[in-house]
Amino acid sequence: MAQALYIMYQIRPVRFSKELEDVYGALFQPLQVPRQLFRKLVSFEFAQVFSLEKGETYAMQNMTRTDRLALLISGTANVMQQPRCVLHTIGAFQFLDSPEFESSTLGNDSKFQVDIVAATPCRYLIWQRSGLEYLFTKESYLATVMNYIIARDITDKLYSLNDKVFKIVSNIVNRFLTLFLFHSYFFLLLCYRDIKDFILW
Repeated sequence: MAQALYIMYQIRPVRFSKELEDVYGALFQPLQVPRQLFRKLVSFEFAQVFSLEKGETYAMQNMTRTDRLALLISGTANVMQQPRCVLHTIGAFQFLDSPEFESSTLGNDSKFQVDIVAATPCRYLIWQRSGLEYLFTKESYLATVMNYIIARDITDKLYSLNDKVFKIVSNIVNRFLTLFLFHSYFFLLLCYRDIKDFILW
């Protein structure tokens, strides 16, 4: 009887809150992560959900330590560098700090090199590095999946930055060409006038 109850307990449907269900559906279900395994990842033992109001800071440049990993559940946040230059924007189901998490290690006293500020009201899921790495030693498949999701997130951020840099450079080049053509036009007009005056003379 006890064994039958245990089996029924093990196979019972695993349900999450609406926002965690959205995270699971967007990132983990497509990668065939079992709901029981995802439940471990987001359990109170390893993760917590917090809120940010518009204008509140998740990380401050040269002050906040890179000893955690946060996934934005809802809202948008801006990655900024002094003096208040927006590098790129983070949206729902993207990590707030994947590059910092990946580039530092446990026990490292690294600090963020950017500010991360809520552009709208935000909700985010956060893991401490020590707890996450402990979980990864127990669940190797989950570690593989998370490493893949983090790597994909970093790649998307790099493409976003490259696209922004390309647009900035394109705008500069277009402005330069416009000015060049504008001045060339007037230079040709002046030359034409001088040649015409010389011929008439």
